[in-house]
Amino acid sequence: MAFHAKKIVPHIANHTTTKYPYGRLRVLDIDPIELARQLTLFDSYLYNQIKPVECMHEAWRHTEPWMAVNIKEVLKVFQQVKYWVAYSILGEKDSLKRAHTIESFINMASYCSSWNNYNTCMAILEGLNMAPVASLQQTWLLINTKHRGCLENLRKLMSPSSNFRLYRANLMYLTTPCVPYLHTYLDDWENNSADVDVIISEVERHQGSYRFSVLPELLLPIIQELQEYGTLGAVIKLVKLMEGKYESNYDVECTFLEEESRYPFRPIQY
Repeated sequence: MAFHAKKIVPHIANHTTTKYPYGRLRVLDIDPIELARQLTLFDSYLYNQIKPVECMHEAWRHTEPWMAVNIKEVLKVFQQVKYWVAYSILGEKDSLKRAHTIESFINMASYCSSWNNYNTCMAILEGLNMAPVASLQQTWLLINTKHRGCLENLRKLMSPSSNFRLYRANLMYLTTPCVPYLHTYLDDWENNSADVDVIISEVERHQGSYRFSVLPELLLPIIQELQEYGTLGAVIKLVKLMEGKYESNYDVECTFLEEESRYPFRPIQY
């Protein structure tokens, strides 16, 4: 799917931009709020492309490339963000830098939540909760109390318990702009817990534009990062390189079979 950054929002608002060194994008070099803005614009753009017909007859499960193309794209980018989060953390060889990277992603998830971008927020949470990241015990000990509390609140909000009760209650009163956690709508349809007309209405109700500025010089490198490093294969390769060098050894095969389950979100116990 071709993506043109300048087309994703019709309204441009003035705000302070963040400069970063050219070259490979590194999370610690960029203000978390700007990363969160650009990810929100990208996710919102993709979500706004979803058409009503894509929500019918489980079209997103069909292998034909022309069916539910926009839903499939949202799901693909969700996975890319999740794996990119893990890759970015695991790629730092110093415990303190890994901790700072985790704190940066917690800040990004918090900003996304405050802007009603629950899809990116959940993707970040799942990335933080992937087994190789959760196993970095020394790193997690360096996370300060403020960020621990923020992460715990986000996990409570997005907890799948009681069919995402807290998240759904919060979403009920929101209109636009908003990027819902798309998996919940798809599960409602698959489980016959909601009529397709209701799901379509909900999807359309939240489609709208954020009044943030698109920064192509930042957004395009983010997209490139997601495409190159936001894959299961990239994370597995990195974990194999890490074995015996960092804080823990990992059973790569078992870990990632588990991570690819339908709902891999499991709160980390401290």
